[in-house]
Amino acid sequence: MFSNKTKKVEDNEAEVKERHAKIGKLVVDNDFFFTMAEAMSPSERKAMINRDRTDPSLTRQCKLLKISRSSLYYAPIGMNAETLELMNEIDRVFTKYPFFESHQIVAYLPRNGFQAKRGIDEWLEFYNAERPHTALDKRTPDDAYFETTQMNRAA
Repeated sequence: MFSNKTKKVEDNEAEVKERHAKIGKLVVDNDFFFTMAEAMSPSERKAMINRDRTDPSLTRQCKLLKISRSSLYYAPIGMNAETLELMNEIDRVFTKYPFFESHQIVAYLPRNGFQAKRGIDEWLEFYNAERPHTALDKRTPDDAYFETTQMNRAA
């Protein structure tokens, strides 16, 4: 009568030890994954999302990778000819006067017939978030900055 209870207790203890070992392994795996994911740029983490999986859900995948779920659905809008012309002019002015800050470029552009406030904002967004730079190994400044920030945080 007591031997069955003793055997069940021993089985439960063995099962508990096995589960603790699995939990320990999962903790180590998670730490490794999060360390690797934090060192990646946002675009690299976004590429890791698997939309076909239901477990974990898209929401959970985004949370694990620390990216906004809405960024999965963002589709960039193409530039119209006027905006491209303004961006080229801003590039020309910035190349000629690299010490200009954005408010100085806004003040300078009307001399050449351009209205600039909205254009400056669009150009900065394009320049920092979408345009790859050869000096940054074909990465955008945003990707390079966030990668450096993540590396500094991990160190």
